Amino acid sequence: MANEVEKFNTVAIADIEKANTISGSDIQEINGLEFLSDVSGQQVFLSTGTFTVPAGVTSVSVVCVGGGGGGSSDFSSGGGGGELSYVNNISVTPGAGIAVVVGAGGSRGEPSATTGGATTFNSSSCTANGGVGGAFGSVHAGGTGGTGTGGAGGAGNSRSGGGGAAGYSGNGGAGALFSGINATAGAGGGGGGGGADINNSHGASQGGGGGGVGLIAAGGNGAAGADAGIGGTGGGGGSGGAAGTAFGSAGPGTGGLHGGGGGAGTPLAGQNNGGIGGKGGVRIIFGAGRAYPSTNTADV
Repeated sequence: MANEVEKFNTVAIADIEKANTISGSDIQEINGLEFLSDVSGQQVFLSTGTFTVPAGVTSVSVVCVGGGGGGSSDFSSGGGGGELSYVNNISVTPGAGIAVVVGAGGSRGEPSATTGGATTFNSSSCTANGGVGGAFGSVHAGGTGGTGTGGAGGAGNSRSGGGGAAGYSGNGGAGALFSGINATAGAGGGGGGGGADINNSHGASQGGGGGGVGLIAAGGNGAAGADAGIGGTGGGGGSGGAAGTAFGSAGPGTGGLHGGGGGAGTPLAGQNNGGIGGKGGVRIIFGAGRAYPSTNTADV
């Protein structure tokens, strides 16, 4: 205790006078300072919900993928792939609840399937449209527009495989046509288009599903689905679309996660009317030095 008293006695009178000159407004400014937070993390949404901003977090980066379009039957088209959008440094308030809407995959139908649902973060801060559903004898592109950066979904074509989901900097692959046009690979990390029985030699005219796209970072491109209704593979870590089954069997290919378009079905009675589109998704990251498409985006 004596040593502490001696230290206190060494405080100069000038130092005491300086402390006495701190005003009430100075104290208010000190209390109002916002200290930098080192909070880092992420959250994935595969269904609609609410993101509660963690304490100390004032900005986030978000990637959104729209749902893939459903495939139709009656020798019609596969669904288009969903769009991908990403937006960095979105200002948020700690403790606030932010609405997240995840687009559902489009349903199959005859003669027309439904479009995949749009995916949004905070209504319009990040949006990604769904792929257009397949319809009789037509060609449909995937989702376009949105507020972020990313490609459009791939096309789904007549009696075809589904389109691949969009990539981080390029489009998803187009589905193969029954008439003899091969599916294409995705670009910029996008999913590959689904295959069809383009040579009419395998009895598998039902189209394969388009590949989905991953939510963590831009990665490799999804490969195109092969002949015989093979599904396209996922891009950037997304899952591949399912293969279409043989003509006369139930089961055209569903779209891969996230955002792959469903493959086209058959007109036979009792068969599934096209493949269901892959649902969309949202991933939110926060923390210093983290940004899409691939800057420190891995889980922490």
